[in-house]
Amino acid sequence: NSTDIILTPESYKKLYTEAKHRAALETLRDIMKTKSLLFIGFSLDDEALVSELIGNEELYRGASSRHFLLARSDLADRI
Repeated sequence: NSTDIILTPESYKKLYTEAKHRAALETLRDIMKTKSLLFIGFSLDDEALVSELIGNEELYRGASSRHFLLARSDLADRI
């Protein structure tokens, strides 16, 4: 549904807070467990997504899929 697509910071906030997006959030969690993700240009400013990634890593203790990030070199220390 194009009206519910999650691409902008505002739409990501809805993903984490609105009940109607609960299935989408669970799908994201399932994908993070079983598939490798490539984040392109991700600045790590989305604290909720970073929290999801950290929570996934802690829950599965490294047994879930690996994820990759293409970012500016000045973010290397932060990553």
